[in-house]
Amino acid sequence: MYNTVLLDKIFKICKMYMNLKRIFYFISLQLIKLPFFILMCRMKKKNLIRLSIKNAEFYSYHGVKSEERKLGGKFQVDLDLYYDANKAIENDDVKSALNYEQVIHYIGEIINGDAYKLIETIANKILNSLFSKFTELVEATVRVRKLNVPVKRFIDYVEVEEHKSRQ
Repeated sequence: MYNTVLLDKIFKICKMYMNLKRIFYFISLQLIKLPFFILMCRMKKKNLIRLSIKNAEFYSYHGVKSEERKLGGKFQVDLDLYYDANKAIENDDVKSALNYEQVIHYIGEIINGDAYKLIETIANKILNSLFSKFTELVEATVRVRKLNVPVKRFIDYVEVEEHKSRQ
């Protein structure tokens, strides 16, 4: 059994970084060992920033119907990107931040590259590309809208949304 005085000191240190109830729960159930407990106390909390890009518009040639793939149409993309911005904020340096100009460039490469039948595929390709190119990205949501959809009704757009987290 661990020394209770030592556990009390560790408990006070960890209180700054973790939820008090969660620590008590783990200790009381004895699910963790002391070295792991100390390691958890030393972990820093991340300051996640949300970078949003709204209504990035592209003209491209995606769709199920051959006319859509020949004539093309307007697409819009929204992104919510979450990343640890502590270093960027401390240094006030764009090199440490998630560069939205590069993000928009990569979106354009995907939308103006291969032709896809489904906007679901476009959304998935965008997320996968961004997660592979930006290691600091923690989670993201993308919305892809197809404007002026060729259906027998009047609608503004059709939209898909996909969310992904780095595990």
